[in-house]
Amino acid sequence: MRSWNTCYYRPPRLKRFQDTAGCIIGIRKLPISEVHQSQPASRVDFTNSWPRFSAGQRGGALSTLSLNSFLLKITNRCNFRCDRCYFRHQADQSYRSRPNDMSLGKVRLFAESIREYVRSRKLDCINVLFHGGEPLLVGARYFEEAVQIISRSIPANCKPIFALQSNASLLDQHIVETLSRLDISISVSLDGEKSAQDRHRVFADGSSSFDVVTGNIKTLLLGQHTKHLYKGILAVIDLHDDPITTFDFLSSMTNSGVDFLLPDGTHDDPPPGISKEDFRSNSAYADWLIPIFDKWFDRGIRKPSIRFFENILTLLVGGRSNVEGLGEQSLSLLTIETDGEIRDSDVLSVAFEHAARFGTGVYLGGNCFTDLLGSEIFHKQEALYLPSSLSTECQACYWRVICGGGLLPHRYSAKRSFDNPSIYCGNIKTLISHIRERFLGLISHTQSTTFKPHSTDRINYMDGASDFLRNWDLSLEPYKGCVKMAKGDQGNICESGRLDDPTAFSLTPIHPQFYECIEEGIRDLVTVLVEDLNCVTYSSCQGHELPDGRVRHRNVGILCRDQAEQLFLQEFFKRLVASSGLAQPKISTDWLESEEDLFRTVEIIFEDDSTDPANYESSLEKDYHHFVENLKLVSTSADFCPNASRANLLGRRGLHKKIKSKARTQ
Repeated sequence: MRSWNTCYYRPPRLKRFQDTAGCIIGIRKLPISEVHQSQPASRVDFTNSWPRFSAGQRGGALSTLSLNSFLLKITNRCNFRCDRCYFRHQADQSYRSRPNDMSLGKVRLFAESIREYVRSRKLDCINVLFHGGEPLLVGARYFEEAVQIISRSIPANCKPIFALQSNASLLDQHIVETLSRLDISISVSLDGEKSAQDRHRVFADGSSSFDVVTGNIKTLLLGQHTKHLYKGILAVIDLHDDPITTFDFLSSMTNSGVDFLLPDGTHDDPPPGISKEDFRSNSAYADWLIPIFDKWFDRGIRKPSIRFFENILTLLVGGRSNVEGLGEQSLSLLTIETDGEIRDSDVLSVAFEHAARFGTGVYLGGNCFTDLLGSEIFHKQEALYLPSSLSTECQACYWRVICGGGLLPHRYSAKRSFDNPSIYCGNIKTLISHIRERFLGLISHTQSTTFKPHSTDRINYMDGASDFLRNWDLSLEPYKGCVKMAKGDQGNICESGRLDDPTAFSLTPIHPQFYECIEEGIRDLVTVLVEDLNCVTYSSCQGHELPDGRVRHRNVGILCRDQAEQLFLQEFFKRLVASSGLAQPKISTDWLESEEDLFRTVEIIFEDDSTDPANYESSLEKDYHHFVENLKLVSTSADFCPNASRANLLGRRGLHKKIKSKARTQ
């Protein structure tokens, strides 16, 4: 079972400026020098030599970043018999000599071992992925104890982030409630429709798993109350399946993301459809993925998230990949086996026996992690991931910076070890080339639609607004690290939790903490605006009583891509309010100033005439919920299509007939 390795980011902080009366009049991103970030990504030279980087490549130097991701093999047992499982059917079969399950004693030893490592490296978060086999075979009680052991052991200033990879066949209400309470996110392995799933992923007795898995996803994971829990699907590509049919089906089975995985293979044991003779020119898998990319890219709304595509786009604009097998690679995750052995990524098991082992074996205990990362055996293993370790052919390749040489085990052969191009070489080149051409078309379009207004009455300010818009639409989030947040007594979210704290966070929806950074009282409105109407929200507030007794109004600010979108949204929201018979919200237009231009905005503001700030929330709550409910009805109706021209949508008759007016529902 492959893992959903999540990468967490640190965003820019936003500063809210106040006028002399103390009212918020804008937001501004703090200078880079004031934000603790990793080294900025290099710039892309948009010339004929593109996509080569002009600066910032690491070259052959060893990574100095601290590892903070750990995969715990809590069981080697599985209730499935998957014929493409790299764990049970590939070269490394050392799992057979290990215990079936990781004891809680070993979990405790892991927690004790990681404590000093976290302190010495000053980590603010660690990622812990429960893996198998099928992890749910250990039962809900095991997760309760394991999470408690790890959480209590690490320093208080370090946040543990837990995740689980499962086939979903053993899910039930009790397990889901346990995972939700422990804040363990879950990703599911599902290959597609019934024929695709049952071709490769069947129960141990050979019976179909499709109905059980999809039934559990529908009833237990797709509801609004589990949205924060369910992180998406891992699907291994089968060339026999129709790509669009597969994509559409998998999209219906997730409210977040889909990862399409290339079947594991080496030069000695190539994946289906590729041979040792044609791997440089083979494009079978690219040809399968390209129709999916085109449909996904043309939607405008990047939903579901497809990290393989998103990371190629990130690399093309000068960012860094957060998935293995693309871009500048590193040894970024440690695997802990059931007997406590610490190893490199377990996907290396497709290469040869003990390919992931450090030296003769390193085990939990003492300062094992600190000692390992400073050891010669670690640096020898880490060197395999560096650009200097790529084959001569790869180092001379035009696409090297984007491709990164492909997944490490896919380069392996017994004759030349990892000194080969990826067995997917031709496929990767074909896919990246296609995505590059589509992206160039988008760049040409956006560059031709810029505008520069001459005057404005009221100014908001954001550094890098154009980058923020670009990153939003390309599903990028270039800032790495966990976001530290505090919630105040009135539900206000900022770094300190104080109402007078002028800092906030600016994130794109791909960031795993995007919704967590939105105040609860405005979160459902932001969700509809972002997910159903494809709006770019740059500011929001649920409304608060300020220390001086005044009220900060509930509001959402929308950053418009162009004048047409601003006009459409302004009219659309005004019609929605009027046809609903609501007094709130007030809809207005404004400008957001940036260092390079002015950007149009639409502001949704819930004002109230009450002179008592204490009554503000109760007096607007009814209008707010009616507005959100009616917005959901319109945006999800068959008449509404965010991909069509928004100007044309204004003229559609009957669009608002589904709106429930305030008078009718009282």
